[in-house]
Amino acid sequence: MRNYPVTPRRGGTRTRMSALTSPLLLAVILASPSGAAPRQDGGSESGPKQVAAPAGESPDDAARAAIKEAPRRGKIGRLRGLKATSEVRFSSSPSDPYELVASFGIPDRARVVLANENGSFGRFQLGSRVFGRDIGPGSDAASFVMEGEGLRETLLDIELRRALFLWPDAPRFTGAGRTLTAKIRDFGVLMATVDESTGLPTKIQSFGQDGNAGAEFNAIQWTAAGKAERARPESLTFAAGGQAIWTETIQGVQTDWRFADTWFLPADRLTAVIGAKLAKQMHVRALEGAWIYRVPMTDLMPSSAVASASPIELATAIRAAVAEWPSARKRLGLLDGQSSPPALSPFVSLVLDPLGSPWAVEYETINTAEEQALDPSLWKWRAPENIWACPQANPKVGSAPAGVATASKALSGVYADEPGPKPNQRLRFRVSEERLDGKARAIGVNFALIVKVPEGSAQAPVDAQGETKANDNR
Repeated sequence: MRNYPVTPRRGGTRTRMSALTSPLLLAVILASPSGAAPRQDGGSESGPKQVAAPAGESPDDAARAAIKEAPRRGKIGRLRGLKATSEVRFSSSPSDPYELVASFGIPDRARVVLANENGSFGRFQLGSRVFGRDIGPGSDAASFVMEGEGLRETLLDIELRRALFLWPDAPRFTGAGRTLTAKIRDFGVLMATVDESTGLPTKIQSFGQDGNAGAEFNAIQWTAAGKAERARPESLTFAAGGQAIWTETIQGVQTDWRFADTWFLPADRLTAVIGAKLAKQMHVRALEGAWIYRVPMTDLMPSSAVASASPIELATAIRAAVAEWPSARKRLGLLDGQSSPPALSPFVSLVLDPLGSPWAVEYETINTAEEQALDPSLWKWRAPENIWACPQANPKVGSAPAGVATASKALSGVYADEPGPKPNQRLRFRVSEERLDGKARAIGVNFALIVKVPEGSAQAPVDAQGETKANDNR
């Protein structure tokens, strides 16, 4: 990363370009095959400065240390984290939209990624460490540890966005009247201008420790707060150096999201956390929250099979799960009177025990239904979670999918010092319908090994109603 250019302002004040939003750097990163900005002005660089990691701490060392030293998870009210998705349109190219996804955990966890089909520009915070990764078309640039001025600028930018979505709780603003301020460590200050009638900011600005103005959100439009929900931003203009950089429309905010700490590390540093052997086979992805209908495997098997002392074969379990899928769909008929009844997702999961044998089947809805519309004896809420996924061939009769034991051992090692249950496993596949001679039949395709990443916290999880409960290993 490189130092951003500064723009003169009245009275000699200088303004830095945002470490997350410099249009010059972003244009170069997302258009350059190498994913790197060119050197300018006889060798000086444009962009936030990338400083070498401290002696003895490589980016991999930093990733391992970040996992180990991450602060204990907390919450703001009932909120443990959120995920916000926005559409971004640069002032210089409004017809070319970008997607910006920001994830926050409490405290000191952030993942902000701006991307389109040409590449991505990401910043990742876990505890005291911040990583950057800039990927251009056709490149797979390595992530790096941010330090020095680049670290200070990036943390200010992260806190600016955190303040927008967690207003007024994090960071904590103080003051009176229409102007409130929040100090960000020794890196700088955020200043918010609020509407006196609503108490919501119409503008939030950042200032470095030297007093120079940084980036800002202005013209912020908000949704009204509900009974159990805080107000959420709808749209804004993002500016720096006295000029608009982009307009942003917030498309969705999920406040029931609970991330594993691995989510706040760049993907190329996860190898250092879980080991190279496993990382070559698996990748991390986010699994949306959903209502799930769980059926014990024994309920789907013939009584003769249940009575047998032999473990249930995976292929047999898969066939039984696929056969039950139409019946699970019919159960949604109980919700015909609802305004928007959910549809059953084509994704089905076999829940596996530590030995890789199936003991339950999970069916999930595509869209979340109102809680009161579901019979709690049949359906359970699965909170959003991070998973490791590994594509699998159709399992052979009597054999476990490759990687189940390896994945469980490796992931248990990551959180070896954490109390509570170790990761559970799922064999996930897609069920679809095809018609043959006018008759519909269900078929299963697209197998993947799913391994849940534990939360990395001793705190008990919170269910959909916000009540603390014991982990039921779902």
